[in-house]
Amino acid sequence: MPDSERERRLDEIYSAALQQDASRRAEFLSQACGGDTALRQEIESLLGDERKLGDFLEKPALEVGGLRMAGGPDRSLVGHTFAPYAVVSLLGAGGMGEVYAARDTRLGRLVALKTLQPDVAADPERKRRLLLEAQAASALNDPHIVALYDVGSADGIDFLVMEYVPGETLDKLIARGGLQIPQALEYAIATAGALARAHKAGIIHRDLKPGNIMITEEGTVKVLDFGLAKLTEGPQAAASEGGGSLVSIAGLILGTAAYMSPEQAQGQTVDARSDIFSFGVVLYEMLTGQRPFQGSDRTSTLAAIVQMEPRSLIELNAAIPGRLERIALLCLRKDPAERFQEMADVRVALEALRPAKPAARRGSWPAVAAAAVVILALGLAAAYQWLRRYPVGKAPHDLLQRQLTSNPMEDWVAGAAISRDGSQVAYRDQAGFLIRAIDSGETRSLPLPRELDSRSGGGLQWFPEGGNLLADFVTPEGYAIWVIPLTGPAPPHRVYSLGTDPAISPDGRSIAFVNGPLDTWGREIWVGGIDASPPRKLVTGDTFSLRNPAWSPDGRWIAYERCERTKDGSISTAIEVRPASGGPARILASESNFRRSDLWPWWGAMTWSPDWRLLFAISKDGLWQLRVDPSGCKPRGKPERLAPRAGAPALSMRQMRDEWLGTLSVSADGKRLVFVKMRGQWCVEVGELGRGGTTLKAPHRLTLDDRDNSFSGWTRDSKAVLFSSRRNGKSEIFRQGVNDIVPETVVRGSADVWGAWPSPDGAWLIYAERDRHPAAPVRLMRLPAAGGSPELIFEDPTRLIEDPTGSMDFNCPLKPGSPCAFRQTEGNQRVFYSFDPVRGKGGRIGQIEYMGGAFDWDISPDGSRLAVVDNRDRVELLTLSDRTWREIPADPAGGQFTSINWAPDGNGFFVVSWWPDSNNLLHITNAGKVERLLSRGSEHQLNGPLPSPDGKYLGFGARREDSNVWMTESF
Repeated sequence: MPDSERERRLDEIYSAALQQDASRRAEFLSQACGGDTALRQEIESLLGDERKLGDFLEKPALEVGGLRMAGGPDRSLVGHTFAPYAVVSLLGAGGMGEVYAARDTRLGRLVALKTLQPDVAADPERKRRLLLEAQAASALNDPHIVALYDVGSADGIDFLVMEYVPGETLDKLIARGGLQIPQALEYAIATAGALARAHKAGIIHRDLKPGNIMITEEGTVKVLDFGLAKLTEGPQAAASEGGGSLVSIAGLILGTAAYMSPEQAQGQTVDARSDIFSFGVVLYEMLTGQRPFQGSDRTSTLAAIVQMEPRSLIELNAAIPGRLERIALLCLRKDPAERFQEMADVRVALEALRPAKPAARRGSWPAVAAAAVVILALGLAAAYQWLRRYPVGKAPHDLLQRQLTSNPMEDWVAGAAISRDGSQVAYRDQAGFLIRAIDSGETRSLPLPRELDSRSGGGLQWFPEGGNLLADFVTPEGYAIWVIPLTGPAPPHRVYSLGTDPAISPDGRSIAFVNGPLDTWGREIWVGGIDASPPRKLVTGDTFSLRNPAWSPDGRWIAYERCERTKDGSISTAIEVRPASGGPARILASESNFRRSDLWPWWGAMTWSPDWRLLFAISKDGLWQLRVDPSGCKPRGKPERLAPRAGAPALSMRQMRDEWLGTLSVSADGKRLVFVKMRGQWCVEVGELGRGGTTLKAPHRLTLDDRDNSFSGWTRDSKAVLFSSRRNGKSEIFRQGVNDIVPETVVRGSADVWGAWPSPDGAWLIYAERDRHPAAPVRLMRLPAAGGSPELIFEDPTRLIEDPTGSMDFNCPLKPGSPCAFRQTEGNQRVFYSFDPVRGKGGRIGQIEYMGGAFDWDISPDGSRLAVVDNRDRVELLTLSDRTWREIPADPAGGQFTSINWAPDGNGFFVVSWWPDSNNLLHITNAGKVERLLSRGSEHQLNGPLPSPDGKYLGFGARREDSNVWMTESF
């Protein structure tokens, strides 16, 4: 039989066999193949592959469950390490491979590791499919698409390394009673946006279904498993997929039956419109709880997709708006030419259905009068509270914000600026400088001289003519200002050796900047020329710092932020403006129109829009604007809030967990505003100590979730850490082994709990507790280590133990029989008291003057001494037997000590020291010798370095940045 005729016959019999029930296929093949044994074996092999791959594709790639791994238990990779990836657990399995949870030992993060089984990887075609998947996924950069981190091969196993996404797949949410229409709409918009981004990159998903759409704990949509995606074929490749070819047969089995498009179900060539059909199936199911095409098996389901029309959505759910039903049904047209042609159009149509704020309506006079009486009564009752919350300007309104980058925490964005024409954004992350086209997403990197580190600095501005960038960098001498050309042969060059926060004037000739020596950082603002001519001093700050200079649209004025330390030790913040040529300052915004607690002195950003609005984000309440009169640069009214704060207010710098904005930048036409949105997250890290605590091996991140985790201490056996976290909605206490990835809940209840600490004899776990209302007292509790119910040690109605976010306000020594201690603030004194876990509160044991700012303390392992660090940059010891203080001669070398804990042997301390350019973990001996264990950039805060009781490990709190570039066009 000629090869072409044999292929045609194989095609026909294989296609017909697919339509047969599995129980009748053997009889059918016996009749159809006759005595051609080789032909029958080839078709049975194809049918086996179809069943094997189909079973695998029906399972979400990251679905967590008790799935049996293909290949048997002897194939388990749990406990093995591939390059830097230590396999922790199996997440899912199928005919082509497995998906594991693994720890990246370099970065300390949890990843999803997808492997190909050896027998599959040996097939060149299937291995090629793995590489195509890697190419496809690596081209995608969207906050709603799971990121691909790596691709590799080790020990004969090929694998992909992807973002690990905790949460639940959409199919589970639908199965529990369906979705409300507003929720379904938001999920649909995010999914449509992700697919639109993929289609723009030439990538088709081919297996969109609720099981491949993950909803994270925060409600964010993540589209999973572009494992069936392949690069869009060109005309020649498409032509080769003619009807009946083996390629089309392979195409038939790619995807999950209930969500296939008609052309996919028939083995025809597919394009992005196939994903639009699958999206319509998912949208239909979200809105109604039912699939539009259902059959008793795979074959009948495919037949329904090709032949049947879906039932009206409104018949199944009368609350569905007619416009939303029309969108879903238009996606489900059998003919691809009759559907939406672009996924971006689907997203736009869905976004138009987002509910708008109701407009005021007129009514009859009696109705209006009655409403006025009610409103007046309610208004008088609520006005005072409202004014306290929103003291000035207008109430916040929603800004439509668009995320432009989706960098992970390890590659956080430090600064960004929009081009004058609004078409591009320049940004700097931990890998370098990049330029991104806003509308297309095309990104290119900028080469930097070897001596420049893109991570050291954050200032970034675009020159008016668009050919250069202005940026600052940290050098050994201090901050420096450089010009980075975007085109041409000219290399980057330094303008000023000591400067940061650079701002370019509207004519591109002058630079305003903050001075840069590390020992006097931020005390002066200077103005110089882009030609590096000698600068002149414009502003001097005597007490704290000056930041964020910004030129007015006409170049005649410079606004800036001034922070000053007050007599009570706190920091006062204001926005001032003065002539660029020099002259007296005037205040534009200060505590006269802000509460002090709303002004955040540790970070800020400011810029002018072309219409003379000063835009700033120095407040913890989000983005603000101040309208300014151009004639004399005077305020027109009070500041107005453009957008509310993104996160809960920070209670202290040590526990800072807000989202905040940085590096504001406006296009020349004033239509686009770009900014960096940042979020700090506290996690627990653990490293091994060596040489008597003077060295620290590379620590790893122990807590892997995306919530704040406040390190408290160690269990007495040194095998696990204790920490508090709000990962379940309220503060609870957890215990986690040093080699585990999943913590165990130790204390939970209706109240907030924090600060777990074992008693000296190990019989009790001591912690603080407070009911969730502002006036509630703090209760110090004990929980039996052997099991049982919590018991009260004492209650403090004056809230001596103050901070429910994890700050250690009480400590216990290691030596059994020694008393524990807690502290309180009395006037300008920090006063220490003893207590016993069983007998309760004791007497005063010491005090020290408190000058405000940083403060931390610990009790020695034998309970005989207290160690204190404060903003006087010294370590002081209190001997409890004679109540005498002495100073340890340790020098922070221009920095500031912020946290301290004793070494287990009592002969030294572990201390955090902050410098303007870094945070450092130190080991300090009782004689004052300092050893640096770890140094990280100033953005990576550290706290609470506490060794395990056996001295083998050091645990500490580490704050990581999660920051990306965002844009708004409706401000």
